Amino acid sequence: KERGLVYLLANHGVDGIILKEEPGGELLRAVKVIRNRGRFFSALLSSELMSLIKTKKLLQPFLTLREREILQGIAEGKQSQEIAEALNISIFTVHRHRHNIKKKLKIKYTTDLIRYCLKYKDNF
Repeated sequence: KERGLVYLLANHGVDGIILKEEPGGELLRAVKVIRNRGRFFSALLSSELMSLIKTKKLLQPFLTLREREILQGIAEGKQSQEIAEALNISIFTVHRHRHNIKKKLKIKYTTDLIRYCLKYKDNF
């Protein structure tokens, strides 16, 4: 039950989860962390869930298969044209997927997208 709920929330872009069993001060701390563009997840969540959240493995399923293929290409250092040729799609489609990926991951700049790809390349 806990895993399903956290999975659902994470896939909808939640930046934090705090359980009602947490001490009152934790809510204040969570608000401060999230306000500063951080992520906060209750210490009472199981360690398995925390591991999934921290590695963003939990968040991958909300990307389509094609978007994950695009990310893999970026992680391999391929240019958009190379990705397009490898996947038999137009370069404009690759650009559209990149735009959608950045939007879903809340990434503004292409350099940050590349950094994300390199950091999580084993999770695609």
